[in-house]
Amino acid sequence: MKITKEQLPSKEQKKRGFQWFQKEEPAEKPYDGSVKVRITEQEYNAVISACHMKNEGYKSFVRTALEGIDEVDELTQPQTEEDPKDWLTLEFDKDVKERLVAAADKARLPLETIVRGLIWTKVKQTFKAQKEQDERRMEQRRKESYRAVMIRLEPELIQQYESKFGRINSITDIEYTLKNLLQKELA
Repeated sequence: MKITKEQLPSKEQKKRGFQWFQKEEPAEKPYDGSVKVRITEQEYNAVISACHMKNEGYKSFVRTALEGIDEVDELTQPQTEEDPKDWLTLEFDKDVKERLVAAADKARLPLETIVRGLIWTKVKQTFKAQKEQDERRMEQRRKESYRAVMIRLEPELIQQYESKFGRINSITDIEYTLKNLLQKELA
């Protein structure tokens, strides 16, 4: 006699412990290609400094510079005596390439000159924005330093104050009174 064991429908085994989920990366724009532009060491250092200010890599910095071609009214060409030696690899997509080629044809300049001008203009804008931000920060610090003014009152001045405004109970009484007097004077 043959005995067969009945097969129960198998349950899906549950995984125990940690399960690792892979985060799906957003798809980036496909790039049409890359181009190499010759730049001087000074330009390269300026680009790297601007990238540090914006906390981004040079490829994304340059990409935003090239994609912003429509927003630029005037290009600034770098003034350097030395010949460009370093190569900077730039990536851009098809529509940016078409706009760059159209701008180069319109200005009757080589594409490399237009690209170098766009990058240098973006570098200059970054440095200018950083300088303005530093000036605003310094002005804010200067004003902050005057918020708490300390005044030393001579005994005669304290006597005159008490005869006019009454007995001094605390420093805040003096601060409040002086603040009111100053506001009346400045109004």
